[in-house]
Amino acid sequence: MYKVMLIDDDVPMLKYLRQLIDWKELGLQVCGDTYSSVKALQLFRELKPDIVISDIGLPKMNGLELAAEFKRQSPETRIIFLTCHEDFYYAKKALTLNANDYLIKDELTSEQLEASLRGCVQSLRSAVQLPDQISYRDDLLRNADVLKLSLFRQLVKGGDTGAHIAAAKRLGIAWHYPSYMLALGMLEYASLLPRYEAKDIHLIRYSVYNIASEVAKGYEGITVFDEESGLVALHNYKPSLTVNYEQRMQDYLKEVQERCSQYLQVQVRMLCGPSKLEAGDIGPAYKRLLRLKERSYYVPGALLSWSGSKEEPFLYPLGSFLEQQKREISDAVRESDRSKLLYSLESAAETARSRGIDSAELIQFTVQLLRLLELQYAPHTVSEQYYACLQGTGTLEDTMGMLRWRLERLLDIRAAEEEGVNKEPKLQEIDHYIADHLFDNITSIDAANHLCLNSSYFSRYFKRLTGENFTDYLHRHKMGVAARMLEQREESVEMVALKLGYSDRTYFSKVFKKYMGTTPREYREK
Repeated sequence: MYKVMLIDDDVPMLKYLRQLIDWKELGLQVCGDTYSSVKALQLFRELKPDIVISDIGLPKMNGLELAAEFKRQSPETRIIFLTCHEDFYYAKKALTLNANDYLIKDELTSEQLEASLRGCVQSLRSAVQLPDQISYRDDLLRNADVLKLSLFRQLVKGGDTGAHIAAAKRLGIAWHYPSYMLALGMLEYASLLPRYEAKDIHLIRYSVYNIASEVAKGYEGITVFDEESGLVALHNYKPSLTVNYEQRMQDYLKEVQERCSQYLQVQVRMLCGPSKLEAGDIGPAYKRLLRLKERSYYVPGALLSWSGSKEEPFLYPLGSFLEQQKREISDAVRESDRSKLLYSLESAAETARSRGIDSAELIQFTVQLLRLLELQYAPHTVSEQYYACLQGTGTLEDTMGMLRWRLERLLDIRAAEEEGVNKEPKLQEIDHYIADHLFDNITSIDAANHLCLNSSYFSRYFKRLTGENFTDYLHRHKMGVAARMLEQREESVEMVALKLGYSDRTYFSKVFKKYMGTTPREYREK
């Protein structure tokens, strides 16, 4: 019997997966589950599962990073990814991680899960029959991305360039020529919002990296690295009077941009560094590019080129330059005045641009303003993943696009509340069921059974009816109740958690902060 480990940061989803199929009938045993990526690493070493089913959008260490670590420890492990994204097929085209399947949570059926697991079991059985199944080459291929990134970081640190070039050769990377050129690629986060959720950011970044790697196969000498700062492209070439290698690098970057727009519907900004670098210059040039990335915050354009001698623009402290716009934006949200809001945002952007305000201070200003407005008007809808994206924006347009999108959602939320839209009768029945089982750990299967509906149909129906999955709806409802309990009673946080069906206080605090924007203890102190 093969062992299966489940990983998802929503505890009800773990229960749902356990209930969805007859595991024993498939010759499988769920040996453990966890909502924590840190705990998952510990369980993986202890339980040694054959198959791992993991959510991608995990906090701290996402599912892709977990899978890479699992594969490093045990290359035979089969991986099935879960994602909430309904338009996941865009990203799936670009993913090349050695996983067995990708399943969409909101559309997950027992038949889909069983088919995916049968494929894993068949793969495991076939592997047992193959001698020397894990060759050095297979192991190298599985860990190529990690080894490549380690190589690049050694290059940046400096040292023996000959040793670095030799290490690259062992990874199948040929750096034969004396000259190098660097480029950085940064996601435009505002371009994600119409189609993706903020929690999908790790998935989209990995997809961009795979697209760039695939395109690089058509350009000799270009190697791609998936750095925390963004996409890094390193071009090794031999200077020639007949070939314009700067133009060739730009052609490559433009093709990556076009593919990302075509397959993922996202925009990637490119920053191309100076040419004719020696191997020993790569580290300083990369650090310079990172500084220029910050300094190009106000520079328009999807593809920028910087020569090694270009002067860096100076940015000024924020001070009190945007206090008037801050009041105007707050007033516009309070008054639900969309035209006034858009005008105030344009005014803030123009002031920031004309004054050359420090980008880090401007971004922090937008974060603080938005958190204040969300706490006032929509405390249940706070997304920490969204704020992580906002803080990672690299241009004024991206920052203001993110801010505008969220503020307009706030206006929509306020409008819906003020209209007092009546809920459909079946949704009222679901609300009654949740209220009657407020202190139980219920799942969408329980709700579907209560309504005498097929669980897969119920999941699709509920998402269409409310715009979110049942787990998010349930958590948000419970956290609203928890907030009132914390305000009105003297019960401890642990007791509030237990009364709402959360046996683990740490998990309860994590869920509370996700939907309320603060921890239970901080909320009570306010």
